[in-house]
Amino acid sequence: MIKRHFLALTIFLAISFRATAADLTNVWSLKVGTQSISSPALSADGVLYFGSSDHHLYAVSTNRYVKWAFETGLEIKSSPAIADDGTIYVGSRDRKFYAVTADGKMKWSFTTEGWVDSSPAIGADGTVYFGSWDRKFYAVDPIGAKKWIFVTGGEIQSSPAIANGKVYVASGDGKLYAFGLP
Repeated sequence: MIKRHFLALTIFLAISFRATAADLTNVWSLKVGTQSISSPALSADGVLYFGSSDHHLYAVSTNRYVKWAFETGLEIKSSPAIADDGTIYVGSRDRKFYAVTADGKMKWSFTTEGWVDSSPAIGADGTVYFGSWDRKFYAVDPIGAKKWIFVTGGEIQSSPAIANGKVYVASGDGKLYAFGLP
């Protein structure tokens, strides 16, 4: 009996909440750069940050105003992360990981030996974690200094997750790694 009611409720919800193209309203769109695989990050003050294949990290207000574009050496597939102090962290295929200020200036860059498509995760202490195609998983402090590097058996395209005092990342070697945080 419970299964039948659950099924009926599921069908009702699916029918009730199905949106069609006619139901949607496009508030705005903005042509910025070329293809973007990077997911946007939204800051507390309402600025969207995202990378593009045209080698730029863009800052766009939610009312469609392009605040700035920060240029890297190659395309950006990494999705940015925003620290509590407003620093935007993002990787690029130019083999660098960047820290950019909220006004679009580079704070620092960290060079790797491979593309940085992995999106960063920021720890409670401000440590930034990310992977690279060089098979390495990096921990970098908020001023751009290496804390540690762990070498895996494959490229790291995945993005790390932080939970329960650990940082997790998957590698092209078919393994999921877990590292204890200090």
